[in-house]
Amino acid sequence: MSTVGKEVTTVNREDVFQIVNLARKNGGQPDLQNADLRYVDLRYMDLSNADLRYADLRGANLSGADLRYADMSYTDLANANLQGVKLQNTYLFKANLLGARLQKADLSYADLRGANLSGANLSDANLEDANLAYAHLTGTNWYCLCVNSTPSVDVFFYPTRGGWRVKIGCWLGTLEDLEKIISSDEDWPSAFDEEVERRRLVLKAFIELARAHENYHSGAVDRLIRTFVEPERGGDVS
Repeated sequence: MSTVGKEVTTVNREDVFQIVNLARKNGGQPDLQNADLRYVDLRYMDLSNADLRYADLRGANLSGADLRYADMSYTDLANANLQGVKLQNTYLFKANLLGARLQKADLSYADLRGANLSGANLSDANLEDANLAYAHLTGTNWYCLCVNSTPSVDVFFYPTRGGWRVKIGCWLGTLEDLEKIISSDEDWPSAFDEEVERRRLVLKAFIELARAHENYHSGAVDRLIRTFVEPERGGDVS
């Protein structure tokens, strides 16, 4: 259902609390579509599975909140405080996270396609298996190495609890996995003949850069392990 054109409603913390509790009492999904929540204090609130499409959360304080499985597509979270927030499996398609504070936030399995993360602080955040296709990462404070506009589209190299990972389009693996692919002329997705060699040269250079990046940020994986000791990976959210 489209929410474009839906009336914008200004709400406060108590309003949100009542909307969420009533929806859950009736077995429904909390509906906060188009809500004007600018600068509202929503610390530690349980907003899991809520519908926050097109909501305005600029400058809001959501630190410690639970937003797992929430639909936050097109939500404006510019300069919001999202430190330590649970955002596992959250739908953040084309969300605006410009300048947002996301330190130690858990964004594992989040859908961040086309999201604007420019200037966001993602230090010690967990983005394991997050979808970052077409995300904007200019000026982001994160340990991620991002190389744009390669023949193989955007290439990401970032730390996870299980080690460093490479993401190229839909492909996810390690540097060792990537080395095996580029050492062969087979199993290249969407590349044939001369294009294979063209991409091979670029990806070889990327691997060298990635190894230097990993060495420079050698403690990043250990910090994630300490921060997310017992990661929550899906399941029903009550």
